[in-house]
Amino acid sequence: MYTPLTPPPQLLSNTTFPTGASNNQLVRHLYYTGRVKALQLEYSEAHTSLQSSLRKAPDGPATAHFRATATKLSVIVQLLMGDIPARDTFNDPSTAALIAPYLALTAAVRSGSIETFNVVSQQHTEGFKQDGTFSLIARLQHTVVKAGLRKLSLSYSRISLDQISNRLGIDKSSAPYVVAKAILDGVIDGKIDHEKQCLICNESSDMYETVVPTETMHRRIAFTLNVYNDATKGMRYPAKDEWEQEQDKKKKQKDSDKTDEEVAEEIEREIMEEEEDE
Repeated sequence: MYTPLTPPPQLLSNTTFPTGASNNQLVRHLYYTGRVKALQLEYSEAHTSLQSSLRKAPDGPATAHFRATATKLSVIVQLLMGDIPARDTFNDPSTAALIAPYLALTAAVRSGSIETFNVVSQQHTEGFKQDGTFSLIARLQHTVVKAGLRKLSLSYSRISLDQISNRLGIDKSSAPYVVAKAILDGVIDGKIDHEKQCLICNESSDMYETVVPTETMHRRIAFTLNVYNDATKGMRYPAKDEWEQEQDKKKKQKDSDKTDEEVAEEIEREIMEEEEDE
């Protein structure tokens, strides 16, 4: 089984990846870069590197374990960013069985229940430790709480803090602090009524009046530009000397073709003159 090794973070800042490296080396470099960036809490850059690694990785049974390893880390990074991975991520027949625990983990995070998340984490603890993602998965508890609070804020205009703690499976004494932190971070829009010990949620505004569509479009444009730049770098252009030699060769060939045509015309003309003389 493929066992990932994480290079020291200083290696990325003190070295430059060679431009003439093979595709397999580039794929491994992108994967390790994504792994380091994930540990450094730079999730957006980690996600970009991992997606590039998966896109450039060759298909086939020989690379199934590598693709599964990169997909596992990519799923965790997307969850840490607050996004839910697309269902197609788990439908690849070559990696579906290997990343099945991460599908259950994604469903637990999406449910917003700490209890469900803890059950899934305990069931697959050994597998997560072998994959080297257990420390990253431990960070997902905050993401689960945020997802649960977001669902509750959309479902209720007013809900008590006791109900929030029961629904999310968190300690009642820490519920006010968790809700206050979510309001401060912009996860939910509301305020806490300390006298009645409840959360008052504001009416949800139109998403298109926020910056969410702009940020989504920016991510898509950046991804498209990266694909275009990679494709341009992958194209091989002939050197200037080779291009000039090719042009001279074509010119000589053209001159040779014209000479052959002239010879054929002369022969035809001579044949016609001989026929006239007869």
